[in-house]
Amino acid sequence: MEPPHRPGGSARLDAGEPKLEPPHRPGGSARLDAGEPKLEPPHRLGGFVTGYRRPERPATLMVWQVAVNAAHRGAGLAGRMLDHLVRAQVIDGVTHLETSITPDNEASRRLFGAFARRWEASLECSELFGAGLFPESHLAEELFRIGPLRVPARRH
Repeated sequence: MEPPHRPGGSARLDAGEPKLEPPHRPGGSARLDAGEPKLEPPHRLGGFVTGYRRPERPATLMVWQVAVNAAHRGAGLAGRMLDHLVRAQVIDGVTHLETSITPDNEASRRLFGAFARRWEASLECSELFGAGLFPESHLAEELFRIGPLRVPARRH
């Protein structure tokens, strides 16, 4: 199996025309789900989350990318968008979330660690793709698997 290559490769938001480039996914095609866009006047994209349901395991949501505009970082937008997307997917039968993260991506590690705590779910980490499968200077990809997921009670 070859590692996926993410279009663009960075969390920078493109100010141009919106476009969707389906990612290469291990296991073939799948339904792509995206959370609602979060816009601010004058209609600047604040962030987005993309993911898909794994065809071989439809109760698993693979979160492909989380991106937040630099002007909105540090305000919890990534976590709120992730919660919004996952809440809708759990209602539709999702029990686990998976994502891949490189060992040096501390922001993503914090985001998904906090998500697991908020959702009172276990977080398992294992190697997905070794560094040797990627072009030079790319770190290994680790699989984060979070679950089982149940919609958490609202905290007041």
